Amino acid sequence: MYEFYGLNFKSDLDLSSIGCPNNEDGDYQIKVTIKDNLLDSPKHEYCIGEKLSYFYKENIALFEVVEGVEINIYPSKNYSTLLAAETFLNFPLALCMSQRGYLVLHASSAYKDDICVTFSGKSHSGKSTLAYGFKKNGWTIR
Repeated sequence: MYEFYGLNFKSDLDLSSIGCPNNEDGDYQIKVTIKDNLLDSPKHEYCIGEKLSYFYKENIALFEVVEGVEINIYPSKNYSTLLAAETFLNFPLALCMSQRGYLVLHASSAYKDDICVTFSGKSHSGKSTLAYGFKKNGWTIR
């Protein structure tokens, strides 16, 4: 089980490789399950709904998000656990949090010694790279 955003995730996907802390205390609120391999890719990259959403990342997986409590991963043939975990923390997790009623911002943040730094921007503008730089210097990514 992993803990982030104040929630416990029971996950088949190894999230420790991307810095998510293990947490064996309490019950889980979100279950992440790796399903059978993806046979056909969807026609669209994503679909957003209140109860059912999905995000498809070519050559990685289809991430199906159900009612903010379940994320099903349908891996592509050349599935990589690390790439799937990195992808999971982006759009699929945002879909899940949105279904749970959270305000979702396209941003990253880091926390250390009662200081929180948040930075937002367009996709691929370096937010995650910047957050990783903070993490390498002892900050916690939030």
